[in-house]
Amino acid sequence: MELSKKGADFIFQMEEEGKVALKAYRCQAGIWTIGKGHTTAAGPPQVVEGMEITEEDADIIFEHDMACVVSPINSMLAEAGVTVTQPQFDALVSFAFNEGPEALRTSIIWKRLCAGKPSVLVASAMGLWIKLRDPNTKEMVSHIDLADRRFREAFLFVTGIYNPQEQYQ
Repeated sequence: MELSKKGADFIFQMEEEGKVALKAYRCQAGIWTIGKGHTTAAGPPQVVEGMEITEEDADIIFEHDMACVVSPINSMLAEAGVTVTQPQFDALVSFAFNEGPEALRTSIIWKRLCAGKPSVLVASAMGLWIKLRDPNTKEMVSHIDLADRRFREAFLFVTGIYNPQEQYQ
């Protein structure tokens, strides 16, 4: 499967609230971030203080970052013999882009998905991933923005609706 246009927009909206970060900044976890949510952990380019890019650079980096998440998820799905819908795939890509494909592979989310559990039980496990390491204290703390992201990913996984507000307009 490929990440859909709606899925890419969904991720970008959560990463940067729909605004490209042309100058590197520290995210809530204290990690240098640029573009459409790119960090050094996602691969090149390395993000450093003072770094600046163009919107075109941001698009190229984002496409590369997505490919680096989509490929392992497709491999994992094929290995497990699991089929998902496009919105479910997009929700998994969003989660894995944020946490890393290996985090998905070892999560209860993945275990439930592979065990054929109902989508609501798979999605409810996303709610367990709402903590960030505080850059000052190094302690794990719950974070409201991360809780909101996990809610939106879980909602997408279960309902196929990319924007929960659409259903009330």
